[in-house]
Amino acid sequence: MPSTGETVHQKEVFISIKNKKDIQKLFSRGEKYSSRHLYVRYLRINHSGDVPLSVVLGVPKKMGKAHVRNYYKRSLRESLFLALKENFPQKDNTSSVMAAIIPNPSFIEIPFETRVEEMKSFLAFIFATARTHAPAFS
Repeated sequence: MPSTGETVHQKEVFISIKNKKDIQKLFSRGEKYSSRHLYVRYLRINHSGDVPLSVVLGVPKKMGKAHVRNYYKRSLRESLFLALKENFPQKDNTSSVMAAIIPNPSFIEIPFETRVEEMKSFLAFIFATARTHAPAFS
């Protein structure tokens, strides 16, 4: 993480999951977390990557047409980035967390600042759980 005053880019904080097998493993083995506005599946993995979080963002079709869903994905990505930027977890070089983040339809009704707070509580939960949880999957 760069020192104070330097620009932080999204790829320094989290990366996107694009591999179909990783996404299937995440949904088949992953733990569940849900709040009023988010549903998340997360999985701790043995991985020595550069970032501690890999994510896939999903927005249900019932939230609108493609351009509306894309807007909410961008908003979700930005709120995740801001939450991680403020509370960046320490990388231990032995494990990281994969997460699938799916907003509830109520997500569209809350202000952006609340979305960031929702992300902060989710991140605090999964990183605390990942440190104390059972063995990681590889």
